[in-house]
Amino acid sequence: MRQRLLATLAAAALAAQGCTYLRNRGRDAAEMFDLGLTFSKKPQFGLYMNCPVILPIGFGKVDGYYAGVGRGKVGVMEHHQRNAGALVWGYERNTWQGPAKAGEKAGDKAVEDQPVGLLAIARGERGKQPYRVSCKHYFHLGWVGITANICWLEIPDFFLGWFLIDLSGDDVKGGTAPNEPPRPAAPEAEQKGPR
Repeated sequence: MRQRLLATLAAAALAAQGCTYLRNRGRDAAEMFDLGLTFSKKPQFGLYMNCPVILPIGFGKVDGYYAGVGRGKVGVMEHHQRNAGALVWGYERNTWQGPAKAGEKAGDKAVEDQPVGLLAIARGERGKQPYRVSCKHYFHLGWVGITANICWLEIPDFFLGWFLIDLSGDDVKGGTAPNEPPRPAAPEAEQKGPR
């Protein structure tokens, strides 16, 4: 009887959290890594690696599409890579654009832009990078490629999130994530005559 009561209380507590709790856990899981295929309409080349984050090597310039888990999203999205590294210095400029949802403009761009490598760290150069500490691998040859990245700081964020600890500060609270603009209010229904 006691076990049933505890199970009922646990289920009620989870239901009180609503779907937001599980949606946040899913988002955290998708942010731990990027894994997918890249496609381009024209032949392009990219061979770039930065793992650990202080040793970038290679070059990549790819404009096309990405299919898989990327930048916390799952599906097919527009994707652009601009990466170069010569061990002591480099840069990463990657854009992930999700498909338009009902009522939204095509967009939802997420831009990663930062200098990388030991020289950039020594000079104190910083950029706009949501996944600053990560291990990146991009390979694209011709019309097809593969991306395999690990975002180290998102791994503890995922596991601690089950205990309501949000290290990245990106969990949705009240319908809007901290890093997202607030959603526009729905227009009120027109009144039809006096009340």
